[in-house]
Amino acid sequence: MQYECIECGSSFTREPKYKEIPKCCSQPCAIRYASRCRRYHTEGIKTTDIICAHCGKQRAIPSSQVACGKQHYCSEPCRAKGVGNRRRGLTLNWEVDWTKRSVASGQLRVWARNVTSVQPAAREWHWTPSTTLRSVGIKWQLKAIKPFTLVNGYRWVHRNLLSDEDIAVVDKYNLWVGSLRHTVPEHRLVAAKHYGDLIIGKMIRHLNGDKTDNRPENLLPGTPAENIADHSTARKLAIYWRLKCEATERELAQVRRQLQSNENKQQRQLFTRNKASVEIPIDGDIYLGALLH
Repeated sequence: MQYECIECGSSFTREPKYKEIPKCCSQPCAIRYASRCRRYHTEGIKTTDIICAHCGKQRAIPSSQVACGKQHYCSEPCRAKGVGNRRRGLTLNWEVDWTKRSVASGQLRVWARNVTSVQPAAREWHWTPSTTLRSVGIKWQLKAIKPFTLVNGYRWVHRNLLSDEDIAVVDKYNLWVGSLRHTVPEHRLVAAKHYGDLIIGKMIRHLNGDKTDNRPENLLPGTPAENIADHSTARKLAIYWRLKCEATERELAQVRRQLQSNENKQQRQLFTRNKASVEIPIDGDIYLGALLH
């Protein structure tokens, strides 16, 4: 039987099925007709022509589905692309303070606001879930990794700050802390690179008692008792006074050199008369003559 396509107007021959009169000549025409009528296979529906917000094509949809101020699309692919572009444009309207973060009910939140929102509360700074930012195309920013973390006075370094050679050394001697294998004590890493297999089964000592001084010359493999003694208060005081005495000796050596060069003959003559009571002012400091011998 001859029929006329309701979509393109061409004539076609087809046997009717289930006593229904075919309306379209092909599947593309049937898809366009169903899209135009919003899949209502009835005639007499009042339609309104709209312009696709993405591709600009004209399309007829039922008047009951036309919403004021709402963007319309001719197909699902155009809608997906148009919504994606619109959401990417909304990212410019958001202000996010990544320094303020929190977790509520297992959900990440950040301090943010939407300056163009129609809701007054959204235009103010408030806690915003990460899902809201993700829906408008804003990616969650990770916290900046610190150069090191102090744990009981020791420096721990994060895995992301290590080079490939350092990671190989840490894996060889199994220096990772915790099951996540994210951090490693810096002094053990430096000692492993400097001493090699000598650190196996040993603790790493800090010879000057400073846990943050991880220079290779300040580190030495040792026993737990030696490590405890390195950080004892009495030993730290002894090191302090030893360093102070060394500094005093260097200053006195400077005094001797100045006296031997005859830069101030009057002070030298006064010093030879009475060694016990003479005070020599040099560079703002007072030195007793008796200390020079």
